[in-house]
Amino acid sequence: MKFLLTIVNFVTCYYNHRKLSKYYLPNLDLFKDSIHPGPRIAFLLFLMLIGAPNPFTKLFSDNYFLTKMGQFSFGIYLWHPMCIQIVLNNSKLFTKEFDAILCVLGLSVLCGYLFYVFIEKPMMNLGNYFIQKVNSIDFYKIML
Repeated sequence: MKFLLTIVNFVTCYYNHRKLSKYYLPNLDLFKDSIHPGPRIAFLLFLMLIGAPNPFTKLFSDNYFLTKMGQFSFGIYLWHPMCIQIVLNNSKLFTKEFDAILCVLGLSVLCGYLFYVFIEKPMMNLGNYFIQKVNSIDFYKIML
């Protein structure tokens, strides 16, 4: 049923865009005319999400490395600009651009891991503690 609703929703959006939108360009082919990989990645993500879980999504969900990277991804997202800046400020240390990219990746993952272990995970535990305390209060008795 979920798969059917997803397909109906996609077809409805596609029809509305083609027939009702003034921004529709019939000669534009996103896959052929775009040099950016965004439309292709979005299409792959769409295929992943319909009817999940499927063999394609299991490639990602059963992978230990990608699962761990998913835990650290917020920290990696927050810290990667600083890691890029650190490497750019010390660019004389790198003879090849590939070495600098590897250093940024390694530094970003390390900072993301440390952020997860020392900040994100303790804050999630603290939030869960407060949620349990709030849920244990019987507000009906307080109101009487």
